[in-house]
Amino acid sequence: MTYSNPRYVHLAILALILILQVFTAQTPAAEPIAPAAAAQNMHLRLKDASFATGHVIASPLPNTIGWQCDGFVEPFTFDVRAISSIGMQRTSDAPTPAPKDTQFFELRDGAMVAGKLLDVDDEWVSVRTALLGDVKIARARVLSLVDAAYAGTLVYSGPNDNRDWKMSENQEDFWAFEGGALVSARQGAATIGHVNLPAKSQIALTLSWEGSPDFVLSLGTKAGAASNPTDAPLAAARLEVWDKQLALVREVGDIADIELLAELSPAIPRIDLTVYLDQKAGVVVVCDGHGRPLDRMTLPNENSEVNPYVQLVNHGPKIALERFEVREWDGLTTIGGTGSGIVLGESKEVLDATIVGFDAEAGELQLLTSSGQPQSLPIGEIRRGDFAMKGGQPGQNLPPSVKQPPQLGENDQTPPDSPKSGDQAEDPLAQEAISIFDSLNPAPPEPTEEITEPARVEIVWHDRTRLKGLWLPAQDGKLQFKAEEFAEPFLFEPQLLRGIIGTDERFAPKLGDQRSGTIKIGETQLAGYLEATTPADVAGPLAWHPHSSRTPSSVAESAEGAIIYRKPLPKVTASEQKPRQPDAIAAPMVQLFLGGRAPARNPDATKPTDASASRANPNDEREIVFRSGDAIDGVIQRIDESGIQFQSSETKTTVATHAQMQSAWLNRQRREIEMSPEKLQRLMTVPRSMKKDPPTHLFVSVLGDCLRGRLIGMDDEKVTAEVRLEIIELPRDQVAQIVWLHDRDWNEKEQSANSNQDVQNKAAPETNPDANLPDANGAGVSAETFRVHAIKSTDRGLTFAPETIKDGVLSGTSELLGGCAVDLVSLNQLLFGKNIANQLREYNEDPWVLSLAQYPRVFLEEEAGGGAPAGSASPMVGQLATDFGLKTLDGESFRLSKARDRIVVLDFWASWCGPCIQTMPLVEEVVAELGADKVHLVAVNIQEAPAKVQAAVDRLGLTATVLLDRDGEAAAAYAANAIPQTVIIDRDGIVTHVFVGGGAKFVQQFRTALNQLLDPPAE
Repeated sequence: MTYSNPRYVHLAILALILILQVFTAQTPAAEPIAPAAAAQNMHLRLKDASFATGHVIASPLPNTIGWQCDGFVEPFTFDVRAISSIGMQRTSDAPTPAPKDTQFFELRDGAMVAGKLLDVDDEWVSVRTALLGDVKIARARVLSLVDAAYAGTLVYSGPNDNRDWKMSENQEDFWAFEGGALVSARQGAATIGHVNLPAKSQIALTLSWEGSPDFVLSLGTKAGAASNPTDAPLAAARLEVWDKQLALVREVGDIADIELLAELSPAIPRIDLTVYLDQKAGVVVVCDGHGRPLDRMTLPNENSEVNPYVQLVNHGPKIALERFEVREWDGLTTIGGTGSGIVLGESKEVLDATIVGFDAEAGELQLLTSSGQPQSLPIGEIRRGDFAMKGGQPGQNLPPSVKQPPQLGENDQTPPDSPKSGDQAEDPLAQEAISIFDSLNPAPPEPTEEITEPARVEIVWHDRTRLKGLWLPAQDGKLQFKAEEFAEPFLFEPQLLRGIIGTDERFAPKLGDQRSGTIKIGETQLAGYLEATTPADVAGPLAWHPHSSRTPSSVAESAEGAIIYRKPLPKVTASEQKPRQPDAIAAPMVQLFLGGRAPARNPDATKPTDASASRANPNDEREIVFRSGDAIDGVIQRIDESGIQFQSSETKTTVATHAQMQSAWLNRQRREIEMSPEKLQRLMTVPRSMKKDPPTHLFVSVLGDCLRGRLIGMDDEKVTAEVRLEIIELPRDQVAQIVWLHDRDWNEKEQSANSNQDVQNKAAPETNPDANLPDANGAGVSAETFRVHAIKSTDRGLTFAPETIKDGVLSGTSELLGGCAVDLVSLNQLLFGKNIANQLREYNEDPWVLSLAQYPRVFLEEEAGGGAPAGSASPMVGQLATDFGLKTLDGESFRLSKARDRIVVLDFWASWCGPCIQTMPLVEEVVAELGADKVHLVAVNIQEAPAKVQAAVDRLGLTATVLLDRDGEAAAAYAANAIPQTVIIDRDGIVTHVFVGGGAKFVQQFRTALNQLLDPPAE
């Protein structure tokens, strides 16, 4: 509006100034906080349960938060209304310590400003802040002043990882750390946190949930708190859900006190609480996230203990503990606005007084006692001071000389004395002032599909200043925020931000026409979709668009993860399958090379030339799986040292190297592999002496039996292999599958150790025992190439380097199969990264990973310093020996429980075990010296044919009782994962010693142990 009369212009300006005086005044800061040198890693959580790691950046778009997400190239622009919270990624980081002489000013509605007090008068509290400059805050909005030095020592901040949070027995898989939160989606899941609760503690926590919340959080419990979710553990206080109400419960003996705090619902799936707990005095005060008291409970107990643990039990669909911070509490400086008076420093004396002024020159607060007497105290001696008397509300019970500023409502910033827009004022200047005021404070727009008014959030800065207000578009690379306590918005660097708390209103983003899924990269999990056509303004071919973001971003080539459209169905275990009838046609594979009768020919065998036959089921006989993850229908015709020759209607390629192969199905498997974890561990464990020459292949028979060895070749009739230095021939029609054993965990461990030391040892081929093995992606494939593995609904996959997406079709190039194209609609999952092989192994739950046998315990005890007696480290020592019954080499029956007339020595061995062959004669010598009438030596052979066992016994000249543990059950019962293992059992059937390994030192320890049992020392 243009004014021709300068007088009216002048009056309008004066009126505007008068109106703005009801707000706070603000001047530039003398010493602003310098932004951090680098962006801080943070956690973002969205209301659709998505979460991501990264950091906030400036976004000039209205109602958006810029987010540079780990694993993506371009930043996202999330709708600020979709934000549930943003917080520091490393939750153990404490807020930046406040400078000396800093106070915290607790404001109405939980806001807080950190700074140094400058002045207090009838209307304003003047504060110098490092972040906002010199500010004036309306006195009516200030609840209390707290010396920052007494904010409480930080004791614990998390949750961090499972070192601090222990799961109940058999519940290790019920909990996971997702996006910085401890999460469980299992009903009855319980976890105990060692959070070091002091006797008096201030606990700040955040819980979120999906569906109807139902949980129990016990504060002040013991380490052995009841893990049964139906039994509430003994606790100083509990937060429980009672019929959708959050309840505070404290029990002392037969007395219980219960207070209902707040209503919980799926619509607002989050709650922030601050709990003040004095375990000895039995005092519990619960406040909301803004510091406003919800309820107080006092139930003393003379025998109260101080317990440092907490327990969380989930009874609902899903619970997440996002934040749990523990600080020491002095028992006095509790909650703002309660009218606790003035709390002094070291003495903790409480004065019934209120703050009425401040002498900046003398550094003294001017107080007024409840009896009306003035008093002055140095500000450094005051721990806490309220701006309201006991029993009063903020701004009440002040002396008559103190003028009370207007009390502003939540959404009403119009001072009571100002003219209302509906008033019929005759003064044109007043009318003009009304127009100016209305332009500054426009009425809320009518609800529309697209909300354009600024969103309200709560912000926390690194100096612990916390304010609520409006999120405004960024300017010049800086974030912009309009706080309720200040008249003007202010700009700040993103690095100064410590956290954002979103609104409680629900947010439902618009879903596009593309197929929705979830992308997972590290600690990031975002719901959204792949752009049907790769946008021109993104760097990579995979452009992911979260539902809550206005812009997509391309997946970085350094990222590894997966896009999940549909999770695979759970695999049926052997125990869940229907029992099969014995197969009289085929015999166990071991008999094929141990002298047994060869089985009858498999009527379902695949002919090598039958490459065009249809594939009946996933376990049919014509699948070839490559190391790259590609799986095709095909029939192998021949295998020799150079590689594999095959035929397939799906590719023109007919040859592959051994380094490119993962597995091949030759014949239909007529019986599922039924293998316990113990059997699988033994099958995949190799002696440490074989580290440089481990088995390279696994052969699976049509009946599910497994055999390790080295594949030499295959033709139409037979499979030739080397097994334990012997060349054997297996009938081709009895071999269901051949697995190439590329994966060895000792390679991964050594690579991890080298990576931690920034060392890359690249041994020359002639000195590196694994030089003939492929890399993680297969021979001829660069480890630096970014790839995808597209898994379709058939659970079959295709691996290739992606190039672009157009009209919903992802296309690229495979070095093995050439050009590839996959329709996104047909996908179940899309794996991506530079190490596809490891991801595929996890996806397929591939168990075929070789591991080295553990070091003998005698070696570990020697390395550790040998504090405990030799042979006493096993948990079996002191326990009743597990009974078993086996056949002897002579065909007689043997049962351990009936051998109580003598000390029994169980010596677990195998003919292929070099240390066993060397040690067993020495063990016999020791037993012979002590007397066979006192010690019964029993040599338990593990899973070998009688002919091989007999040959070894004859060669060594053994006289011990030899048992045949054909299925490995006895070895599993005694955890004989590394041999030789020698177990000593006394006449009462108690295990006294367990030795693993051989050698001269073991023999001496073995002799000493037996002598102690036969001639125990006098007491």
